[in-house]
Amino acid sequence: MSQTYVFIGGFEHETFSSNMALVSAEFDEGTGILKSIEAYPNGLNYGFICRNHAGTCLYAVDTRPDSGKVASYTIQPKGKLKFQSELTIEGAALGLHCAVSVNDRFLIAAFGNSSTVYACSLKDDGSLDEVVDKFTAPKGTATIPRQESGPAPHQVFFDRSGKYLIVPDIHTDRLYSLSFDLATGKMTEQDYVTVDGGEGPRHVAIHPSNRWIYLLNEMGASVYFFEFNDKTGKITRKQDVALVPRSYLKKQKPDAVLSSEIVISPDGRFVLASMRGYFDKNGEDRIYVITIDENIGEMIEVRSFSCGGVCPRTIDFSPSGRFLLVGNKFSDEFVSIRYDDETGKLQGICGRIPAVDNATFCCV
Repeated sequence: MSQTYVFIGGFEHETFSSNMALVSAEFDEGTGILKSIEAYPNGLNYGFICRNHAGTCLYAVDTRPDSGKVASYTIQPKGKLKFQSELTIEGAALGLHCAVSVNDRFLIAAFGNSSTVYACSLKDDGSLDEVVDKFTAPKGTATIPRQESGPAPHQVFFDRSGKYLIVPDIHTDRLYSLSFDLATGKMTEQDYVTVDGGEGPRHVAIHPSNRWIYLLNEMGASVYFFEFNDKTGKITRKQDVALVPRSYLKKQKPDAVLSSEIVISPDGRFVLASMRGYFDKNGEDRIYVITIDENIGEMIEVRSFSCGGVCPRTIDFSPSGRFLLVGNKFSDEFVSIRYDDETGKLQGICGRIPAVDNATFCCV
């Protein structure tokens, strides 16, 4: 099995103003064992990190309430990082997510407090250049107090063709489809759909067929299924599934139970979603595994497994697809869990490393 390197970003969520560390680690795709390499302290407040498709650069969005910044790092041999460039975006605030276009020419970043998605051009070496376009989410309707501060795009996610961006707005309960020009970076709204009030769209996963979208709602602890037309960008709502009983949620304090991340298995048979604050008897948060009907895309079975800790903010598959990697933020640990691709079951922790306030990661 090939060696994989994992880069893990720290995120301070009390004041959103601390300088946190990036950590690099080795991951063995044969055994699932993790080994820390190096920590790079005094960086940004890493709300999200991503890499380019060439695997040469790492990008980060800074999560501070009153400013907007993105940064790039070059990925060095043996999983080390070197700071490359930084771009302050005028008017941006509270970075929440970022993604790189399929041609590695643009970094797209979502900022919650400024209600805006920015497209930033990249130079030939992958360093940051300038803002070339922006999409500001329209004002919508707030259902719960948390949503009253205005629109907040929480993610930017490219469809499989790279010609559309799917953008969940956690405060207006909307899911946008934007066309994306790979030559210029221009973004144009094509469609949007709404979810039930107060659900809070957070993140999406797109099926390998590019026909189906699965949306995880943070406050509603639910997953919605949509059909997606990759010729027109149209989104059609088809189904929703509550992961946590709504009767239970109504009895809890606001934000006591929150969904966090959603991914789809490499073979497209299962959707996996993480939940924070809904503990089992051992006090461990859950990863939900949802079986997909391979013919029509509907969700037909829901099971849950331990994440091995508390607050699994980010989850994703290792490059081989044999392991699920989980950042358990409040446990201050990053873990690998063996994944059975035949059944979708999570089969226990294989590796773990300390990672203080870890919140985001990516693999190379």
